[in-house]
Amino acid sequence: MRNPGKFARNSATLGVLVWCGFFFVRTGDSPETDLIQKILLLGILVIVPLGLVLVATPNRDNSHSPFYRWAIIGQPVGAGAALFSFLFEPGLIAGSLAAGWLIVNALIALFGLWRILQRGLFPVEEICLDAGLLYVPVAGVSLVISRLGIQALGFGDTIILLTAVHFHFAGFAAPIIAGTAGRQLRIQKHPRGLFRLAAAGIIGSMPLVAIGITFSPLLAFVGAILITLGLTLLAFLTMGWVLPSIESVPKQLLLTISSLSSAAAMCLASLYAYSIVAKTLILDIPTMAMTHGVTNAFGFAACGLVAWLAIKPRPRAPSPGMPFSKLPARNFIGPDYFERVGALSSIKAKPTGLVDDFTLFSRDDFDPSAINPTVRAFYEETFRYRLIVRPHWNVGFRWGGRVTNWLGTKVGQLRLPIEAESLESQIESRLVPVADDSDGRANVRGWIRTYEGTDHAMYVAAYATHASHDNRYMNIAFPLPGGNLSSILHLNAAKISADGLGVVLSTLPSAHQAGDQGVYYVNQLLPIRLPVDESITVWPVTSTEGIVLKAKHEMWVFGVNYLNLDYDIFPAHS
Repeated sequence: MRNPGKFARNSATLGVLVWCGFFFVRTGDSPETDLIQKILLLGILVIVPLGLVLVATPNRDNSHSPFYRWAIIGQPVGAGAALFSFLFEPGLIAGSLAAGWLIVNALIALFGLWRILQRGLFPVEEICLDAGLLYVPVAGVSLVISRLGIQALGFGDTIILLTAVHFHFAGFAAPIIAGTAGRQLRIQKHPRGLFRLAAAGIIGSMPLVAIGITFSPLLAFVGAILITLGLTLLAFLTMGWVLPSIESVPKQLLLTISSLSSAAAMCLASLYAYSIVAKTLILDIPTMAMTHGVTNAFGFAACGLVAWLAIKPRPRAPSPGMPFSKLPARNFIGPDYFERVGALSSIKAKPTGLVDDFTLFSRDDFDPSAINPTVRAFYEETFRYRLIVRPHWNVGFRWGGRVTNWLGTKVGQLRLPIEAESLESQIESRLVPVADDSDGRANVRGWIRTYEGTDHAMYVAAYATHASHDNRYMNIAFPLPGGNLSSILHLNAAKISADGLGVVLSTLPSAHQAGDQGVYYVNQLLPIRLPVDESITVWPVTSTEGIVLKAKHEMWVFGVNYLNLDYDIFPAHS
């Protein structure tokens, strides 16, 4: 499928026509049940395909995830099956037809998982989109239970049907609208903390509502309050910061209707949830369907999605499809890895450094010629230098260091030092030419670092670079069983000493907004962005001991610094 977004738009347009025609077909046992079913079908036929257009995440070659393509293709089929399920009495036939929609929901959720695994838990607006994709199967399950006629956990069919409605609109559409608004807000000077609170309320309310409906009305009430606050904050941000950035009056009108509708609809939902907790009739289900349901479906979700489809804000997350190494690793890696797997190049000259020319990293905000010449020389003529490393494991992580060291010995890779002992501090290194066709990247070279006098590999890595949006990254692959650990590093200048500018290479998200930097576990299925980061700072020093450079390698897991490696770097002849 060349253009899945266009296919989904056409499916939504067809869905509107089908829904309008089906609107006059009576399916429910009562007027309120019939209205609830019509609102649900609006979500299935129109809201979901519109949302799928907004969450499209093309790779850099404009291809799409197979889960996305299958969900797009399956959506009209599953939606048609769900619609026909309402023409049958609850039972096996109706439930089997509804299961077609559940399969589509499962594909949508797998696409959401695909997005979040390779991108990681940031930025916030993209997490909102992921949440909408991951929550939608709850709607599909509820629909199947309803059409089977099962009274799950003693709930009546109306409550089960309302759950399906809730997770199509509040569970699917609301986070997607929030995430898309967040994309637009990022280019405005807005209170960033307010958007994070809005996102937390919208995303965090869903589990509370689901658990509350099942077990505790109080939890459901708390969930209703959270999503009401979240959507009210989102409406405030949209009206205050998004609208002034939009010049089109029709788009402004749609966003205004969507924002005001969401706030009004969710206040009604909170009142209803409170009435259940207080056991005081304030709003009954028929009234909720006529007020909250209609306002939420047409005012908030439909108008909001149409507006954002017209605005098309660009994401700041990097596009999938980064060039990763494809070098295989099965069991043991070791210092002779490149020779053993036949990855050495017979036509390349032996490399002298990690890069041939440091000016390769030049960009508007980074001038390599301003970096101290010795720092540049270290990257261009790495073979001329030797290293001594001193580890500093932070409190609570030394035991993990011992495990890592033991595992590193077993697999012949990433054998991180525990203490600065004599044999565990001096590093021997060598560079080898790696065949580009074996690795899959361009101008690759291997750097093997072992502890002096041993065959214990500290690092066995394939070095390359890649460019994206006028920025070049250091792209390092550490072969591991089942794949490789890839570190994509962004470069910046670092003023550490009076001896000149050094350089800092970092995978931290803050190092470069919307950049490729990060640590990934790359396997045959997909790259997974790990909750791990590193930063390597190299700077010049003047020393009577022959040291010409120092380096600090900092490592984090879930934002907690667990290990720092301090390097002294000497000319190899000293």
